[in-house]
Amino acid sequence: MAVELDPKTGLTLAQRQATETLDRSLVVTAGPGAGKTRVLTERFLRLLEQPGVGVENIVAITFTNKAANEMRERIRQRLDARIAASLGTGAELQWRQRKRHLEAAAIGTIHGFCSRLLREFPLEAKVDPYFSTLDEYAATAMLDSAAQQAVTGAIDGGGPLVAELVAAYGRAELVEALKQALNQLRSLGIGLDEAERLTCQNTLAAEDYAARWQEATARVAELRAVVAGESSAKKPAQTLLAAQNFLAVWEREAPALTQPPTSERMPAWLAALARLRQALPDARGKAGEVVKSLQGWLGTRAKGGGQLEAAGLDVCARDYQPVVFELLRGIDFLYSKAKREAAALDFEDLQLRARALLQSEDIQRRVRARYRHFLVDEFQDTNHLQRDILDALGAADDGPSRGQTFFFVGDRKQSIYAFRGAEVEVFQEVITATAKRGGEHLRLDANFRSDPRLVAFFNALFSQVMRAPAGSESSRLQRSGFVAYEEGRAFRPPLDAEAPAVTFLYTAVARPEGGRAPQDESLRDIEAARLARYVKRLVEDQTPLVNTAEGKPRPPTYRDMALLLGALTDAKAYERALRQAGVPCYVVAGHGFYGRLEVADILALLEFLDNRSDDIALAAILRSPLFGLSDETLLRLRLAAAEGSASGAGADARPLTTLYSDLVTEARRRQAAIPDDQRRLLDEAATILDDLLTVRNRLPLPDLIERAIERTGYDIVCAAAEDGPQRLSNLDKLASLARGFARRETHLLRDFVAYIREFRRLDAREAEAQLERGLDAVALLTIHKSKGLEFPIVLLPDLQRRWTQRAGKFVFERNSGLGFDIPDTLGELRQTAMKARVLDWLAAREQFERMRQLYVAMTRAQDHLILSAIEEAAAESRAEGPARRFLDWIKAALPWPEASGETELALGEARIRFIGSEALEASGRPGEVIAEEPPSQEAFVREAERDARWRERARRNLVRDLEDQLAPVPPDQDAASGWYRYTARQLASFVNCPRQYYFAQYLHPLDDEGGGVARRGDDPERPEAATRLPPAARGLIIHRLCETLEPEDQDNHALRHAVQAAIAFLRAAGQLDDVALDDDAILRDVWRLAQRYAGSEVRKEVDAARVAARHDARYAVWSEREFIIRREAALVVGVLDKVVITPQASGAGVTAHVVDFKTNAFKAKAGEPGFETELAEKVAEYRLQLQTYALALWELIPEMKEARATLHFVAPDRAFALPPEQVSREAAIRAVGNAVRDLTAIRTFAATDFEAKPGARCLACRYAAVCADAIREELGAGV
Repeated sequence: MAVELDPKTGLTLAQRQATETLDRSLVVTAGPGAGKTRVLTERFLRLLEQPGVGVENIVAITFTNKAANEMRERIRQRLDARIAASLGTGAELQWRQRKRHLEAAAIGTIHGFCSRLLREFPLEAKVDPYFSTLDEYAATAMLDSAAQQAVTGAIDGGGPLVAELVAAYGRAELVEALKQALNQLRSLGIGLDEAERLTCQNTLAAEDYAARWQEATARVAELRAVVAGESSAKKPAQTLLAAQNFLAVWEREAPALTQPPTSERMPAWLAALARLRQALPDARGKAGEVVKSLQGWLGTRAKGGGQLEAAGLDVCARDYQPVVFELLRGIDFLYSKAKREAAALDFEDLQLRARALLQSEDIQRRVRARYRHFLVDEFQDTNHLQRDILDALGAADDGPSRGQTFFFVGDRKQSIYAFRGAEVEVFQEVITATAKRGGEHLRLDANFRSDPRLVAFFNALFSQVMRAPAGSESSRLQRSGFVAYEEGRAFRPPLDAEAPAVTFLYTAVARPEGGRAPQDESLRDIEAARLARYVKRLVEDQTPLVNTAEGKPRPPTYRDMALLLGALTDAKAYERALRQAGVPCYVVAGHGFYGRLEVADILALLEFLDNRSDDIALAAILRSPLFGLSDETLLRLRLAAAEGSASGAGADARPLTTLYSDLVTEARRRQAAIPDDQRRLLDEAATILDDLLTVRNRLPLPDLIERAIERTGYDIVCAAAEDGPQRLSNLDKLASLARGFARRETHLLRDFVAYIREFRRLDAREAEAQLERGLDAVALLTIHKSKGLEFPIVLLPDLQRRWTQRAGKFVFERNSGLGFDIPDTLGELRQTAMKARVLDWLAAREQFERMRQLYVAMTRAQDHLILSAIEEAAAESRAEGPARRFLDWIKAALPWPEASGETELALGEARIRFIGSEALEASGRPGEVIAEEPPSQEAFVREAERDARWRERARRNLVRDLEDQLAPVPPDQDAASGWYRYTARQLASFVNCPRQYYFAQYLHPLDDEGGGVARRGDDPERPEAATRLPPAARGLIIHRLCETLEPEDQDNHALRHAVQAAIAFLRAAGQLDDVALDDDAILRDVWRLAQRYAGSEVRKEVDAARVAARHDARYAVWSEREFIIRREAALVVGVLDKVVITPQASGAGVTAHVVDFKTNAFKAKAGEPGFETELAEKVAEYRLQLQTYALALWELIPEMKEARATLHFVAPDRAFALPPEQVSREAAIRAVGNAVRDLTAIRTFAATDFEAKPGARCLACRYAAVCADAIREELGAGV
């Protein structure tokens, strides 16, 4: 039947009813694409037109804050339209007032509305008027602390049943199970007393056990009769002999089974049952039926079980239930106490306390008088707790008689949030209750989103899928969350009535000999590769599939497509296949920042740094792009370590080693047969990890993260990826989170890792998809995140994925109670009949929700739907029973083709383009399709150098660094008001020549077009300038080389590689963009300096400390260490080139040696006249800078007993150490303090306040041409 629109309003008849029926409550079922958001907006406006109704009288409840903001914006736009239509009339002022009040309107989530109520009535609700709402992490940490205390208290109480639970579950697992159970009960609004009553009511009792024992005894009597009838045979059969043996065993064991077990009698009871099962004869011959019946009561040899055991365990569980609920009450009490002391509530408290508040008749009366009209969106995802709140607000009463109305809108077929506590049966309950109170149920069945060919397919498929199982009882079905299908109607005309709008890519492969390993992912790889090729062909062939505003088809783009998955854990295969096929794509993770690979890599690195024995974390980072080791290398590493330990000790005495110790040993001994490229990466990993372990407890957390990223070059690796900007942004966000976390209070490294991992586990409450609409790429997202979205083309792969029921140790279901395994006192846990019943209810709920997930996924499609599946040919026919895959439902509904290839299938009025394929190798290895990952870290780096220089994020924001490091700097009470910031170099510049400092810091005369004359070496007009490397660039390269050169890099080949790596790094960082020379020319320019540093005594000292630090934590080497210290009224910042930390000979304290590298050119060579004078002048110029560095060491290293400071002039390979008395703490404080005082004392900032100190330095000063006091003889001759 065609869908007709009202020509005036543009609404369907059902939509008009929903917006204009204001005198009674309505429940509206709105299918996909039914325009429910518009209906909600229009109804809001219609209510405002009613006499005496203002914005403050309407409550609109949405599922997420994002939806609330969208609704508010739509209402604002409609109000603007009303204002424009009523200009110059009396209604204009009214509409303007309503718009002003809109920001304060009660439009938000149920949690937001409950918070509003609690803040409005804090005394009645018994909450702090200024309570805060705990975020997920804080609430979880608080609950965990309460659970730990409660369990500890119970253990200390000495109860034997508690001890058995702890012994069987393990303390950590028991705490976790109890926390999950309490969270589930609170989210459903079920109190502990009610949960215990429900559990006890549904647990089998002693009389149930007695009845089952009598049944088992009756079956044994039947078997005895059969045996007696056959005993006259001359040659009794083996089955008869086995039955006689069983009867003998029965006589012996039956007395132990007449009574249900207690915890003390459990071992003997289980042993008796096991002996009976072992003695049971095979179910053959005349006794076959009786034996089968006995197996049902006693269980089988292979699987155990049986009704008698289930009943016995249930009876025994009754002893443990009071203990469990007492533990839950203890946790709840301590958790509530902690929240009360913190004046905080968690999300569940908002609802629970609001429900309790509304039990007061006075509060009900006052709230109902104010809030008279309620609009509730996405009502299919509510639960009984939220329904209780709405009922207390008036939904359960005869609302219209008091001027109240309730408008519930949703679609039961789209309820897919049971894991968040949604109970879809509430929707049907409210439909029934509303009808009894004079309300009405309306259906919005018009689909404005999807092509009619798709709507026909949905109707044909889901009328079969969403069908009640045969023989099921209607009441149980409803309580299990079953939803029958309701057909939709298409509004828009078809794009191409002759062509199917559904394509099914089906691949069948032969089963390999010996079967396929459970972890084998090759089938998914094959399917993903085929789907990727098909997607690319759709775009390249310009197949017109997508609708336009004119109703004409156009070719698709990648941004038109969304690939929907059951879980993002499966996204990697499809993302990889799409990229390898040349199809741009991105993963939409919503709040899945915490699950991004780059974040996971850094977290794994932090976990290892916190615990170097964490082999799993270390293996994860070694094989990640952080270090790029292959799995084969890790295997060889472990094997070599095992062989080495075996050769040094007997098999029984073989020492246990960690992966890190194996790594360090292999880097030192080089025993394993590892390829050269992997060997170099392994050595690099050992060095970097050693360096990070050394500084892990010395650097602030944000600095540690940034140092790890810098040392591993991980930012360059991320920049080279196709989604490089996003990855770099995620790394920045992680550092920012660390910065905020570190500011709160003192934390351990593991606390931050736990903080981030908890967010990953919990996910955020609003895990909505954030689409990159401007990016021409395929979006990969989960079905849950696609809810509320629509796409021209939907790709639904992985239909062959099997579901598994993942139930916790403690499970609750509203129709049964709390089920949990009980200890058998033999170290094992046994599943009770109670838990089995709970799991049965949950399995039914999950099965029905899977139907709705498939429906939600398919109905996101606007124009075309592409299905994809792969399976082994032997799996084409499935066993009877519930579906275990989406593919099971689809194959059961479709008329399956006889042969492979392309054909067209009919399903009702729908047609499906079926493209089958069996032309794949039986092994299922997609060798020619799935390319290997990039072979090494160098490949990533090369790509970064070529394609992603501008993304490189190495240059740090100095202001951010100041914020990071201000916290640990103690305030100086004697400092002048205000504060200043100077670098160590600026202080030295001021002391050497205040006039030069003045020009550099305040006037910048040479930065203007006409100002000043540059030094000779910096003059770009000189003929040789284009063929020489600027001194600043030369210094950058040498500094980078000094930072990265490893002790093992002893020959020229290694040195050349290190210099080239330094040049490449600076190229990628954009710091050599102004250098006209190519890399080879730069290498030639700096080669002499590099060789001199490589052979210097300073390098030898650094290398010795690095090697020693691998085995002795007292040694350390810092490179490019930033610092900030407070002196007088100033903050002094800088960077220490190299710091070598060694233990004192006495063993008490350490010596810290700072080395500052200088690449200055000297006029005279070493040994020539004038060289020593020039050296002395340069040392004097840098003396204060080194004293500042020494002071930083005294501040940074509390255990330091001696400071040393050395200038290393690389060009002449000459080192000069300041005398010890100049770098003592007192001398450094005095020198830096004097400079700061002199500088901060200047107030007018005129040139005359800055004294000129003419001298030899004037000849190299770039400001000499504009300084009246400068010595210019040589400079003037040159000009």
